[in-house]
Amino acid sequence: MMTYSNTRKVCATCSYWGGNRTVSSSRDRVETNDSSARCIGGGRNNCNCFRESTCPKYDKLKQLR
Repeated sequence: MMTYSNTRKVCATCSYWGGNRTVSSSRDRVETNDSSARCIGGGRNNCNCFRESTCPKYDKLKQLR
């Protein structure tokens, strides 16, 4: 399981990333076992993206503070 802070602008914390993840109760991080998932509507739409990838169309997951 990998954990990513709400300050990291990576696919795992992006609203467009389709991977399974869990937001912490403090809403300051996400945890995921998925190493990659499909981008849904983002800068790499319909492409498989690694959880640590970045792109200029990043949009923070709404559940994160």
